[in-house]
Amino acid sequence: NMNSWQKPGLLPWKLAAIFLLLAAGIGAAGYGYLQNQREHAIQEKHNELAAIATLKARQIAEWREERVAEAESILTTSFIVSHAQRWLDSVGKDQAEHHALLAWMAAPRHSRHYRCVFLFDPAGENRLASNSASPLPCQHTQPAVLEALRPQRVVFLDFHTTGVPEEAHLSLFVPLLAKVNGQKTAIGALAFEIDPHRFLY
Repeated sequence: NMNSWQKPGLLPWKLAAIFLLLAAGIGAAGYGYLQNQREHAIQEKHNELAAIATLKARQIAEWREERVAEAESILTTSFIVSHAQRWLDSVGKDQAEHHALLAWMAAPRHSRHYRCVFLFDPAGENRLASNSASPLPCQHTQPAVLEALRPQRVVFLDFHTTGVPEEAHLSLFVPLLAKVNGQKTAIGALAFEIDPHRFLY
């Protein structure tokens, strides 16, 4: 006698049912494995991006500190102050001082980080630019220069826009301090226009 599972007509559907159950089990296991791998890959990328973001943030913070420290060092540099004072006192007529100022303002150590360096007089008027291609500072510059002149301290102006969106930039403002009648006085200010394309971007 044949057992019931051996009877003709019963074998195919039982095999089909077993096949379907096995396929469903394998499919579920495979799907679970793929989901686990996907989550693992996403977590790895998150960790990677977080590490990169931390590194970049540290680099930017260090770069900003370097620029501010560089600007603050000018406060104690008599060289540039004396040249600026003599040139401003001559109402821009002293050609020797004019050339000395431009040479310092356009020096490679400045052009490496800055798009342009401007010299302002004590009234906040722009008197000289290191880059003849951009002789005019943006509209945010004069108010920031006056802000730097009053408390006689370095002012860092974060990202600000101009009439041309792609020319968004940062700026540093340094008062030039000299002794006038025995008192420390701001005889002018330097404005450093920072091009973000040269480092930040």
